[in-house]
Amino acid sequence: MMMATDDRMKTNFRKNWKHLLGWLLAALLLLLMSVESRPMLLFAVALAMMSYATFAFYRMRMLREQAQQALNELKNQKIAMDEHAIVSITDVRGNIIYVNRRFIETSQYGEAELLGQNHRIVNSAYHPQEFFREMWQTIAGGKVWHGEICNRAKDGSHYWVASTIVPFLDERGKPYQYVSVRTDISERKRAEEDLELYKLMIEKSGDPFFLIDDDDNCHMIYVNEAAVRHFGAPREEILTWRIPDWDPNFSYEMLPQHVEKMRKVKNQFIETTHRVKDGQVVPVEISLNIVKYKDTTCHFGYFKDISGRKRAERELIAAKETAEAASRAKGEFLAVMSHEIRTPMNGILGMTELALDTELSDAQREYLGLVKSSADALLVIINDILDFSKIGAGKMELEQSPFDLRELFKSTAKILAVRAAQKDVAVVCHITDDVPQVLVGDPGRLRQVLTNLLGNAIKFSHRGEVSLRVKVLDRAGDNVRLRIEVADQGIGIPADKLDYIFEAFSQADTSTTRQYGGTGLGLAISSQLVAAMGGRLAVESEPGLGSVFGFEVEFPVGDATFVESAAGKPMPAVQEMAVRLNVLLVEDNAVNRKVALTLLDRWGHRVTVAHNGREAVELGGAQNFDVILMDMLMPEMDGLEATRRIRERGDAVPIVAMTANATEEDRQRCLDAGMNDFVSKPMVADDLRAALQSIAPRSFGIVQAVEAETFDYAAAIRNADPDVVESIGHAFIESCESQLADIAAAIAGQDGVVLLRSAHTLRGLAGYFNAAPVVALARRLEGIAEQGDWGAAVDVEAALRREVLALNDALALYLAGQGG
Repeated sequence: MMMATDDRMKTNFRKNWKHLLGWLLAALLLLLMSVESRPMLLFAVALAMMSYATFAFYRMRMLREQAQQALNELKNQKIAMDEHAIVSITDVRGNIIYVNRRFIETSQYGEAELLGQNHRIVNSAYHPQEFFREMWQTIAGGKVWHGEICNRAKDGSHYWVASTIVPFLDERGKPYQYVSVRTDISERKRAEEDLELYKLMIEKSGDPFFLIDDDDNCHMIYVNEAAVRHFGAPREEILTWRIPDWDPNFSYEMLPQHVEKMRKVKNQFIETTHRVKDGQVVPVEISLNIVKYKDTTCHFGYFKDISGRKRAERELIAAKETAEAASRAKGEFLAVMSHEIRTPMNGILGMTELALDTELSDAQREYLGLVKSSADALLVIINDILDFSKIGAGKMELEQSPFDLRELFKSTAKILAVRAAQKDVAVVCHITDDVPQVLVGDPGRLRQVLTNLLGNAIKFSHRGEVSLRVKVLDRAGDNVRLRIEVADQGIGIPADKLDYIFEAFSQADTSTTRQYGGTGLGLAISSQLVAAMGGRLAVESEPGLGSVFGFEVEFPVGDATFVESAAGKPMPAVQEMAVRLNVLLVEDNAVNRKVALTLLDRWGHRVTVAHNGREAVELGGAQNFDVILMDMLMPEMDGLEATRRIRERGDAVPIVAMTANATEEDRQRCLDAGMNDFVSKPMVADDLRAALQSIAPRSFGIVQAVEAETFDYAAAIRNADPDVVESIGHAFIESCESQLADIAAAIAGQDGVVLLRSAHTLRGLAGYFNAAPVVALARRLEGIAEQGDWGAAVDVEAALRREVLALNDALALYLAGQGG
């Protein structure tokens, strides 16, 4: 409270001291005028002096406080200046008499090193003498100088400052000191230098850069030198252009819509065309970005003349089309050559096989045997060349189907063991127990690789044994990785020949071909087939001791329930129903026709002959056939066109292609035309029989069941998965009567939907027991349901019932023996 009162007194004194002083003087004067005695006079004088002393005390105190406040403000200003400004004071000759902390920090000199030194101590020699001469003339004339100076620090580095130099003038108006206040602008100068560099880079860039405004006019704001060269017009003219002036794909009416689109997409890549000098239009690729320029939105980008790239693309497309045409020509050549070679080969092999089945003398049989073996060898060479050509053209495709690995390996080794035995060479097969029984892959191509490797091993061995070895390397999920090897004790391969034995038409020694025969294609084809399977065929060999060819490959593990052998036929315990078919044979070549007729007649089929596709279409419309065997290349109408016409009229009769065109492309063309199967020439009797047997269950014309050998259901069940048999066997026995009743009722009512569903369910269940006759008959009923031809349905249903009852009996015995 006292402090507040004191402060108020001070404030009032500061405001009213003149009035107080006047009041005191007036009171003193009145007092003197009224004093009559000397003592009172002295008292009055003393009172006046005391009053003045009091006034002087408060006046001095006030002045001291004002001075202290001014000093404090000056100190604060100095601190603020030291934080943000670089300050120095020099005499008129430029010698330093004061520097602040920021000056010391920035220049890297100590205060002692600076005081007394001329200001030239921080001169960087960046500026010319005229620069400093103009500065000294200004400040020597008593004027303030402003400018930007590049100084040099103690370590030799340069820094930029914005400087203001103020002269202190004496009473004559002459400078006696200079105060320099600077701000460090090094970062700004570096940014400006970088900007200048970027501008220079853009201006001198080989790529055309441009800047257009964002309004609906889309005027060009900037173009660099490359853009000027690109357009072939003066820069001043280009800067008056709008987008339609250089891009013929846009009109002025389109501009607002185009600008709106540009605003929505920050980064764009556009292919368009530009109109350049002489009206020429060139293709360009543009990169466009939204940027801020002078506080406005603009579109900055660059473009590239892609005439060369477009030309290269056209050339590449033309080259691709040329290559594809060459590939087609090559494929057509292969197809023609295959047909032209295989057609007479079919006659040679077919008639030789037929002749060998007749009564012959020993000499005749020997001669014909030599003819057949020579033809077989020639066919192997032809197939090798075709396979190699298909692989080279990238047309080799691998199947993905389940197969029994052990059966495939054992059957392959068994076939070649006969040839090996003639040379006293044993063929052995080693398969570790952990190798799965069923894998998914291309069994035909795997067999081809094994046959080649085993064949070579036997060919080049004269003693000992040839071994086929398989073991598991790794198992991950449903996949298994195998190591497959073929080892022999033959002549071996020299180390310097190992690098190129997998090349086409190569053998370790040219004398090898003369001594052992062969085209030198087998290993090349095998190597590429293994590569297509995801492996790599390699060899280890030592001359005189033998060779080991091996590869690693990964297969998915298959379901053992539905396993089929590598030959594509049912498992050994499964036999097929024999049938007699009404066959239409379409073949223009007399020799091939004779071969096919003889085989079909021998198998008990009834055959009608057509000599070309036109006759096949006519006969197929006039009669009902169970199957049509269709040649491909014939006069008047080929097999593909004939098949298409048969299908167009709604005829679903199975059609099997017989062709010397053996490529996968040819097979696909047959299937695309509507054919059901494919048999290549030279025709192998087993292949034709297999094709007819696969067709038989789907045939429902005049096909009749032939009394077949009794099927061994007990053996089939023993070969099935025991866990599956035990888990569903009882349920199958209990439900099969109702399933058969459903099938009979569907046939009586000609209900295709119910028949298809019931037959399909029964076929699926019978497959678990390897019951081939039941599966075949059920599949045949499915065909009847799909086609709606009910003529043979009753007979098929009766046969199915007999087979199901036989299956039930065997299944009941099996379950009883298992304690079930």
